[in-house]
Amino acid sequence: MDNLGSIPIVYLGDLNSFSPEDWGLNTFQSGLGYSPLSMMISPYNNPATGGDYSAYSSIIHNWTDVHRTLNPADWGITYPSYDSRIDFIYVNQFLSSNIVNSTAGDTVNAMTGSDHYTVDVFFNLN
Repeated sequence: MDNLGSIPIVYLGDLNSFSPEDWGLNTFQSGLGYSPLSMMISPYNNPATGGDYSAYSSIIHNWTDVHRTLNPADWGITYPSYDSRIDFIYVNQFLSSNIVNSTAGDTVNAMTGSDHYTVDVFFNLN
């Protein structure tokens, strides 16, 4: 992503990873690790997140977990089989000041087209 330069970026999806920012919330979870997101948001030699991923990380972009930033106490479950959050929306520092709101798992009938709940974000682009 560094080759894109200093532009706003949204990185989102079913990342099949727990977030290091939710470390305490996932204490009793198993089956998925923290490595995929650790590579992006906590890349340097950090024993709590599993090692040094700096070779795979951006040197330009700093990432914000939209839902966790706006909802620090909300579990934000997106995958009911794990009772956890494995679907995320991250934005870089060139967009983070434009975040207005974010929710997770609150869309009526969200399970109709997927086995995951939704995550959404609203930006002020004025």
